[in-house]
Amino acid sequence: MDNNSEIRKKIFDVFPREPVSKIRLSDAAVADHFGDESKSFKEDWKDWTEIQDWQLEKCDGSLFAFYEGKDISYFIPRYMIWVLDEMNKGTEARLHAWWGLRVVSYLANRRKLISYDLYADFDERQKEVIEDFLIHVEGNNEFRDLLD
Repeated sequence: MDNNSEIRKKIFDVFPREPVSKIRLSDAAVADHFGDESKSFKEDWKDWTEIQDWQLEKCDGSLFAFYEGKDISYFIPRYMIWVLDEMNKGTEARLHAWWGLRVVSYLANRRKLISYDLYADFDERQKEVIEDFLIHVEGNNEFRDLLD
């Protein structure tokens, strides 16, 4: 099993699927466009494992601009899976999706500010998996610069 697969397995093992967030990704997309409901999109997923890549892309990182804490932490594992998937693609695919970098930046900032308890939304096992994820991502040139 390669390191990418190991981290994916850990993510699926330690992040709960319930309780499901009351926030939807489309809520963030609407908020990012000053309440423009035309930016809303259908979301029929039952838990974070069912969220599709296109839904993350349509949200376009707005989640991190308008929500915090538990509202974001529910979606973090799905974003981490997306970043791992993107790392397996070509450089062009990784670079056009700046919001994939945004989740890495969000986690890296929480890691730096752990003494201020901004990581409180995650239990110890989840923090360990996030740390493993960040160390893995640090090995990728496009993401490494963001972590420094």
